Amino acid sequence: WQRMLDRSITAMFTDSNGTVWLGTWQGLYAYSDDEFRHYDRGDGSADTRIMMVKEDSDGNIWIGTDRVRTQTILGDVVSGMIPQSMVSMFDGESWTSFDKDSGAPPTNIARVEIDSRGHLWFDVVERGIYCWDGERWNAYRKEYGFLLNSYSAFLEDSRGNIWLGSGSGIVRFDGTDWEYFTKDDGLPSNRIYWIMEDSLGNIWFASWKGAYKYTY
Repeated sequence: WQRMLDRSITAMFTDSNGTVWLGTWQGLYAYSDDEFRHYDRGDGSADTRIMMVKEDSDGNIWIGTDRVRTQTILGDVVSGMIPQSMVSMFDGESWTSFDKDSGAPPTNIARVEIDSRGHLWFDVVERGIYCWDGERWNAYRKEYGFLLNSYSAFLEDSRGNIWLGSGSGIVRFDGTDWEYFTKDDGLPSNRIYWIMEDSLGNIWFASWKGAYKYTY
């Protein structure tokens, strides 16, 4: 065994060039050619507490950070009370950061997936689903009438439809419209853990009450 980095690792990713990216609470580390490079706020990234690392279809590296804001309570300054997230994108030379004022996810990011159009789908813990389409952020939340506030399974099928599974059922996005599926539509359970497509184009779902198949 060889210790490569003496830090608590909170995220890990290998990009298309073979660079290993390690997220820590002390910033982001990139390992390539037997050397580490360290990135933090001084380099322009959003923050040092890295919770997510992902590469998009253009080779840009995206990170999600867990930031804490201080607040004043009865005259005392208290830190760590209000978590705030920011999202940053690194194009190989410089960082671009997005905060909630730009429409980016406002708090802890659980995961992110990328579709064939290069859109990034962020799962924000019980605060909604946020999609970056390359130009702007789109937020999908229950308070806006959306079925889900988080997702546990993601699939883009061979027809280009996006499927999201959660504890509230399934949604399908064809690029324009959303369609919802729940127990009221015949699902045995609203708890969806996995979604996959077979060689015939059927969509399979793993749920709390077994596996089942959707046929177009």
